[in-house]
Amino acid sequence: MAITYLGGVERILTELETHHDTLDQRYRELLGDQKYTRLQEVQARVLTEESFCDNIKTVRKKTGEIIPDDAPSKLLLLTGAKFRVEPDGRIRDRKVKTSAVFYLSEQSFQHSSSSEFTDNPLVTFIHEYNHFVTYALQKVPIYVAMMYLSQARDLAPSGDINEYVQELLTSDLDPRKISQNIGLTQAVKVLDETQEKGNRILDKLILQSVGIDVPLPWRFQERQQIPVQLPTGLMVYGQGGDPYRSIRNDQDVLDKLLEWETYMAPPQGSQFMTNLLREIKRLKTSRVSFKQMRKKYKPKQ
Repeated sequence: MAITYLGGVERILTELETHHDTLDQRYRELLGDQKYTRLQEVQARVLTEESFCDNIKTVRKKTGEIIPDDAPSKLLLLTGAKFRVEPDGRIRDRKVKTSAVFYLSEQSFQHSSSSEFTDNPLVTFIHEYNHFVTYALQKVPIYVAMMYLSQARDLAPSGDINEYVQELLTSDLDPRKISQNIGLTQAVKVLDETQEKGNRILDKLILQSVGIDVPLPWRFQERQQIPVQLPTGLMVYGQGGDPYRSIRNDQDVLDKLLEWETYMAPPQGSQFMTNLLREIKRLKTSRVSFKQMRKKYKPKQ
């Protein structure tokens, strides 16, 4: 069986007792035998009772993250990686040990995006479990890539991209560094949107098997192109809409999401970004239980 839940939220347990076999069969159909078997192997190695947090105090204690009381349900990625990136974009240590922890509670359901269209906790659980599915099956998890890109920045954004540009322009960074930092931030944004919206499409594919509709109002909508004037030239980036707009078949979206590194290309004219993305795609990511990660890790920001 693919789906694993070892937490104590009664409503999730009740829903899974009713729908587990149907959902499990749907995962096998969508993933195919090879990926389905791989998923089983990863979760058997990674997921234990310690991987599931039913209240905010427990997840804070386990992960060390400062999580607000109104935090939504989430999958947190833990890693002991140092994120050392050389000035030319190369990475020193390509071995990355990771683990995953779920935060799922009655309180978190109320603040999750799924609560906008349903009060069924199964929808939120499947959404977070699908994040685990992609984490397990992607050669290099998108979450790991986002960590490296974020840590390579000299200055983290405090607002939207245009506010960030203004903040950088008033900093002591030289023009090349300013452009580099904006390129890194945009890459993080692209990967985050690729992951989250691809995950929602997977939610729809899975949950329709038990008669639950997941609305995707942004599906097939055109993305807005936003110009940003940089010291080194004009950059145009896309936001909103559907990053998978050109892919009409939802199954093909899943395939692309699981093989994101095959499709993502660095921005033109940046050797640093070219090197860094190439290095990220070469990372050797291991997935272990929380117990094995307990001594040393760095939570996802």
